[in-house]
Amino acid sequence: MSSNRAFYRYFLTLSLLLFAASAFSQTTWKADRYNGIPAHDKADILYEDFSADGGAFPVNRSAVERQEKVYNGEFYIISYGHKPVYKLSNQPIDTKDDYEIEMKFRFGEGFSYTMAGMAFGGDQRNSHFRFITDVYGNYEISIHHHGTDKILNSGQTRRRYSADESRTLTLRKVKDQWHFFISEELIHQTSEMAFFGDRLGFRLGGTRTMKVDYYRVSLLQSSDILGPIISLSQPQMTSGNLAVVNEKRAYISGRLTDQSGVESLTINNQPISIDKNGNFQASLQMPTDKRIAIKMEAADVYGNLSNRDFYLEYQNPAAVTYNTTTTQTQSKSNNYSNSSYNQPSTTPSTRPRQVPQRPANVSAPLTRGENYLLVIGVNNYRHWSYLNNAVKDCHDIVRTLTQYYMFEPQNVFTLFNEEASRENILEKLEQINNQISSEDNLLVYYAGHGFYNTSTELGYWVPYDARKDKVSDFIPNSTVRDYVSQIDAHNTFLIADACYSGSMFGTHRGNTYNREARSRWAFTSGDIEKVWDGQPGQNSPFARYLISYLKSNNKAELTAYELIDAVSNQVRNNTQQNPQGAPLRQADDRGGMFIFQRR
Repeated sequence: MSSNRAFYRYFLTLSLLLFAASAFSQTTWKADRYNGIPAHDKADILYEDFSADGGAFPVNRSAVERQEKVYNGEFYIISYGHKPVYKLSNQPIDTKDDYEIEMKFRFGEGFSYTMAGMAFGGDQRNSHFRFITDVYGNYEISIHHHGTDKILNSGQTRRRYSADESRTLTLRKVKDQWHFFISEELIHQTSEMAFFGDRLGFRLGGTRTMKVDYYRVSLLQSSDILGPIISLSQPQMTSGNLAVVNEKRAYISGRLTDQSGVESLTINNQPISIDKNGNFQASLQMPTDKRIAIKMEAADVYGNLSNRDFYLEYQNPAAVTYNTTTTQTQSKSNNYSNSSYNQPSTTPSTRPRQVPQRPANVSAPLTRGENYLLVIGVNNYRHWSYLNNAVKDCHDIVRTLTQYYMFEPQNVFTLFNEEASRENILEKLEQINNQISSEDNLLVYYAGHGFYNTSTELGYWVPYDARKDKVSDFIPNSTVRDYVSQIDAHNTFLIADACYSGSMFGTHRGNTYNREARSRWAFTSGDIEKVWDGQPGQNSPFARYLISYLKSNNKAELTAYELIDAVSNQVRNNTQQNPQGAPLRQADDRGGMFIFQRR
């Protein structure tokens, strides 16, 4: 108890040595500008272009007061009565997330002052929100509830429209604010309100024709999914994750960098100020008889976290004796990795040393080298049907591995949606091959469409830009295997959540492995079969069980085999999928095993 109080007192002395400055935070999103959110940060959960017979909005051919049809890629509604008509569909949206609803339409013949547009957040009793406009650009945003209307805002757009000109209505929710656009013009902003239900679609006033070109619902997810990079200028690490200081007051200083902006930094749960360039500096009073654990956590403007943990130990410079022979012997016998210390040492130093002894209750070094991560996810294919959750799965995988395991943000590479072209995927694998060393480890995670040719019995990844009937646009599993086998990593682990991925395996050898040998393993969400993408806004079943097991694991070391065995059983017990995991065929696997190392 007294030790804990002393530890707390030491860190109450953390003080800012730089002038007071608030954390800088400049998001790359500009929610109040139509083009302020890039396309690759939008993951469609519904995109209906009416190339088929209504799609998510089936044509009602028996309606009494209106006519519906799909013609030339547009949904036609012709209203014959004076009451408004609605075309709604159930489409759940997780309103805790940021999202965007958009539709493009034009008016046909009919009464000029009729208003048409978007309906959303509705229930079965016809309570809903409306965002509608007329042919002249007059608009109205309102709530219909219990048979009465409440207007939230109304007005007229700056530009004028011709009677048959197309216009786009966009509702964007970011950080508890609704932003309304008409053909890219921001016309209103207000606080978000709770939906009545999951029904959404379009609304048309009486005696008019409406032609809807497309209807889209997207989750807004930043492509920045990594926490800030923490670079230390002091203290200097003596070895591994230990810094020995010779002054009673120790200084911790450095810089945080992040592509979107840094939000905060804490050192042992104490907030530390950051200047506009990301620089920080703090100090603490050192005890004489114990090693102190330092836990740094940085967050960016999207809530992505990164951590850096190390130990500080005071050593009286007057007490150090320098003996070349002794020092060399001790250095050879006391090497340790970044994870050698799980708890602070409570044993006072009893003899001069330049490199500390490893505590007796801590195991030997866990792994060699650094861990690299490449994630590839595609929702919005150019020619293939969109997927619900591939990009979200990738986001969640990266967050899990960087927060819970020894994967550092600077060693993470991502390719999402249009970035994941065939050319970019292969070039990124070549780039990693040039960067990685034989001491490092590589994990590749792919989520997207897969294809299997039954005549040739070959499986493929489907890049963003692949045409449906052009196998030459795909990436064969054998090509992925060849690239992976050529990358000069110690351990390589390939995880693929795609249809027909289970065609790349060699002989299964179970849980036996040689730690010093290199490995080339793969884990797929299914065998030669279709696999499920999951409900919109959630994770695929495979990704859900994978992420859950990684988070719940409390072992310092988790082997790839243990992960495969546990997750496969959960997926098989709860779905019709049959995940597979084994060494890659003809990939120069030599009997090693990828090891996930907990922070």
